[in-house]
Amino acid sequence: MPVVSVKLDAGEFQRLKAEASRLGVSQSEVLRQGLKSVTEEKAKSSLADRMRDLIGKVNAPEDLSTNPAYLKDYGK
Repeated sequence: MPVVSVKLDAGEFQRLKAEASRLGVSQSEVLRQGLKSVTEEKAKSSLADRMRDLIGKVNAPEDLSTNPAYLKDYGK
């Protein structure tokens, strides 16, 4: 496995040690999990993927975005 060197300030290092201790894993594992979390979040490619937990939460007419009647007096 390749080895990477990371420079952390004292506060970051303390948080890393505390998180590793809390989880009962190595500091390297905490960093690997963090990298995985960040890259998986960015891999969500569409807005729908990122908003999946919000879809269907609003009660509105189905044609709200296409019916010109709803735009009457919009912006006044």
